[in-house]
Amino acid sequence: MVHEGHAWSFLATMSANILIKDSDFIGAKVIGFSIQSSKNITVDGVMQADVLKRVLTLGGGNNFVDKEGCFSICAYNGPEVCPDISIKNSIAAGCTYAGFVVPGHTCGKSATQ
Repeated sequence: MVHEGHAWSFLATMSANILIKDSDFIGAKVIGFSIQSSKNITVDGVMQADVLKRVLTLGGGNNFVDKEGCFSICAYNGPEVCPDISIKNSIAAGCTYAGFVVPGHTCGKSATQ
């Protein structure tokens, strides 16, 4: 369990062949659980909860920071650089902006996420 962090709870970037299973992440700031520019990652039975706004005083406020979200999966760079990412049996709770932020794919296209 990861509890009460001052930033993101989990970040995998430029990573491959990872299984995150039966884990809880509670009390992150801005983004709870993030995967970026990675491949062959399975997230199974993960709970991400209670993602809060980061308090910033630089630049006149925090209008240019990410919205609060539980899971951000390849949302910054798209699915073409994140092949074979799987999220199942997972829970997003208590996130102000979004539970799961994941890019879509072309309808009917085979072998898509």
